[in-house]
Amino acid sequence: MSFLSIETSRSSGQPFELYEFTYGSFIYRYNTTASEVVIGGFTYVPMQLSRQNITLTSDVRRSQLQINAPADFEVASLFRASIPATPISVTIKKKHRNDAEVITEWIGRIMTAEWKHSGVTLICESYYTAIQGNANFRYYNYSCPHMLYGSRCKVNRVNYKVVAIVQTIQGNIITSSTFGSYASKYFTGGYLMFRDPATGFMHTRHIVAHSGNTITMSGQIPELAITKEVEVYPGCDHTLNTCKNKFSNLLNFGGFPWIPTKNPFTGSVIFW
Repeated sequence: MSFLSIETSRSSGQPFELYEFTYGSFIYRYNTTASEVVIGGFTYVPMQLSRQNITLTSDVRRSQLQINAPADFEVASLFRASIPATPISVTIKKKHRNDAEVITEWIGRIMTAEWKHSGVTLICESYYTAIQGNANFRYYNYSCPHMLYGSRCKVNRVNYKVVAIVQTIQGNIITSSTFGSYASKYFTGGYLMFRDPATGFMHTRHIVAHSGNTITMSGQIPELAITKEVEVYPGCDHTLNTCKNKFSNLLNFGGFPWIPTKNPFTGSVIFW
């Protein structure tokens, strides 16, 4: 019998779920039974996983799914220290014990993990939700709306790459004498990249502050260690002065710095 016929018949179907979490080249496979299950040559280990009911809604912003797991759940541990290097996708499948057919119920990705007394909850969003966005990409304002090093900015980040050796690490704060070769705040607003040699993952962190030899990242990188090599790229405050004097990119400045502060016809103040 097919999966659908078992679901709609009066027979005693015994459905269970299969969970696949993909993190780069790593795939974690689990099932909601009490023993291992081998399907298509892949082994799904037993795990106490539960989730909310999957519902359809006209508001895609509410199309989230919560998956509950034990506090020591391996996939959730990737969120303990910081944001994982790459998004972790989730595929939920369903199968009956007495039927070979497997159907896919839901596909999405994990946004964050929340630890509670009873375990951990993975907050997920569907891929349909993830592709939704604001259609407005340009605004009439003083500062430049372009993403630094993006296709509209056109600054080549390779020309500004700085390679440094990490000397000390304290959480999300690292030091290197190389950073001190640049004026304070030079890297503020930029980002740091580190490739983990063990996994090949490229970890990227926003640089929230730079002072002397010290850089503060938006989150720590657990895999980063002293003597490791990192790449750092300077930031931009999206002003005309920075675009011109720091990046020599005035022709691609996307802001409107000469917006009048007063209405030229009435003399009244214009608020933007």
